[in-house]
Parts: sequence; C-alpha cells; structure tokens
Amino acid sequence: MKGLVILSLSALFFCQTPYPAAAVNVQFLGDVNFDAAATVDETRFNGLSGIAYDEDAELYYLISDDRAEHDLARLYLVEIETIETVEVTPQKVVFLQGPNSQSFAAQTVDFEGIVLLANDNLLISNEGAESRGIDPSLLEFSREGTFVREWPLPSMFGANKDQHYGIRDNLALESLALTPDKKFIFTANEQALKQDGPLATVDHGSPVRIVKYDDQGQVRAHYAYMVAPLPNPTNRQSLKGNNGLVELIALSEWQLLGLERSYLPELDRNIIRLYRIDLTRADDVAGLDSLQQSETALSFAEKELVLDFDSLIPLLSTDFRSLDNLEGLYLGPLRDDGSRILLVVSDGNFNRRQRTQFLILSVAL
Repeated sequence: MKGLVILSLSALFFCQTPYPAAAVNVQFLGDVNFDAAATVDETRFNGLSGIAYDEDAELYYLISDDRAEHDLARLYLVEIETIETVEVTPQKVVFLQGPNSQSFAAQTVDFEGIVLLANDNLLISNEGAESRGIDPSLLEFSREGTFVREWPLPSMFGANKDQHYGIRDNLALESLALTPDKKFIFTANEQALKQDGPLATVDHGSPVRIVKYDDQGQVRAHYAYMVAPLPNPTNRQSLKGNNGLVELIALSEWQLLGLERSYLPELDRNIIRLYRIDLTRADDVAGLDSLQQSETALSFAEKELVLDFDSLIPLLSTDFRSLDNLEGLYLGPLRDDGSRILLVVSDGNFNRRQRTQFLILSVAL
C-alpha cells in the first residue's frame, strides 16, 4: 500500500494571530492520503496520533488512538520515504499489552503520543477519560508491545468526575516529546484542567501545564502555557469550537514546538498552527494546585507562530485540498543545508468522511 505525490515549492508563511510570527522557510515536499477504510494486517489504519522514529530499523512508530473499539490497542511500523519521492508504506501492526499481559479492554485506553526512549523502550501517553473515571497515564512498553511500567503522573491530572478539579473529558494528555539528548520528556494537557481555568473561546485562551520529566520517569517541573484563543475567521463573537495543544516537539530542554489544532463545527474545518515555545522565563507551577489561585501574576511560556497550515492548502493534492484532524508530529535531524524533515499525520477519527493524511515538509527553523 503506497501513496505518492511529487511536488516541491518554497514559501514564507505568515499569519495574523495574537502571538508574534517568525519568518520560517518551509518547503512542501508532498502529501499522502489513505482512505478511512484502509487496513494493515486486517486492522483499521486510522486514528494516528503520534510519531516516533527508530533509527536502527529506519522505521517510524505511529500510535493509533483506537480505544480498543475497532481493533485491539496498537501501533504501526511504517516506512516513510522523503528523499527522491514522498511515499508512506505501512509495514506491520504491533499490539499493545497491559500489565496483566493481556490486550487492553475496550474503552480503557486512548493512546495519543509516543517517543522512543534512550533505553529502547516506547513511552506512550494515554489521554484517559473523565466521563468514565479513567485517569490519564504514561505507559512504558517494549518495542514488541509488552508492558514495562507506568510513570507517575501528578494527582491534579486525575479523572475525578468533579466539576471543579481534574482533567476535562477528551482534553487531557495528547502530546509527548523527547529532547534530542533523550534526557527529558514533555507532555501537556490539551486544554485547561478544571481548576486551572476556562476552555478556549474567541475571547481568550486556555492555560495548560507542560510537564517535564527526567529519563528516570520523575517529574521535574510544570510550565504554564497559554493555548491561543479560538481562531475566528468569521469575526463573529458567537463562533463556537475548540482549540487545544495536541502535540509537542522538543528542540532542547528549554525550546519546544507546539501544535495547536482547532475544529470549528459551524464551518466544518480544522485550523492548525505550529508555534515555537520558549520555557526559559515560564514559571514552574508544579506547586500550585490551581493556576487561578496564584498570589502573583504567572509568567507563561513565550510563543511565536512558526506556521499556519492554511498556507499549505493550495499545495495539497488536488482531491484533498483541506486539512484533516492533524495531531502527530516528528522532526528529523539537521541536514547539510540546515533544514529538517517535518512529518505531520492526522487522526481520521475512524470517520468515513475523513481520511488519514500525511504532510511531509522541509523546515528551516
């Protein structure tokens, strides 16, 4: 199974947002699209939410957020060609096992982010489910999918079914990032914990916590980060929708990239933006049970716009000139010309009206 497009254009992308924009050179290398019904080893190749890379095998690990409803909880090994042509070729499926060495039961997991640790194990974020009382978690697996251990998560991220405390449903741990030296790992909630602040609207953003771990699985800090207000191309104050932090890339211990994805039901469209995040001046808020109860004004992480994905729409394949539900990111190493390959993948939500969309870019940050 392969998808192929050959297209290469360069441009500088800018956009009006509440945050400053950086002039970043982006080369669009191609897009690859899989039908919502595409299968690999008799499983639905869909719900793709995170990407990690195995340099030894030269294969990518893509985690599916299937809640063990369509098929068993799983990840995919995928070959992605980005040099002479752009091709995405799934190789095999790996099923994930729980602590009891059994497959995860339906509706007990919602895997979203994935990184390959220095010890060659996989760390995967499980978003949890407030509506079913399932706490988020960070779970470590072997590359064959066997359970290794669970990392500690601050209690404030619990699914408490309390209207004033804990995660909001479907807005918990989407992201997972590993620093290039593999010494630190980052994750974050998609929108504010109930005690930390409101959801994003056209008028204001939503405060979240970027949680920093060391490579032993211990929490080192929480950094305050403000998700942008809801994008509003209509300029109507009544516009509804959502906007959340769905993925992170760690450039270093203090510099990140953050993918914010918004869906506007009235317009039936996704608006996706990539930001550079600077943690150096952000407050460590690990000691605060609530960001709203701080006695002093908080210093949030600084951010600037790197790319508004709307700018790429005219470059997409003719039959697919829209953005799907982009959620997963992978940034390759520096190349000789100073650029990096950026891979982006969508979570098709197992919806027949959507698709699994890959975007392959070259970026000079």
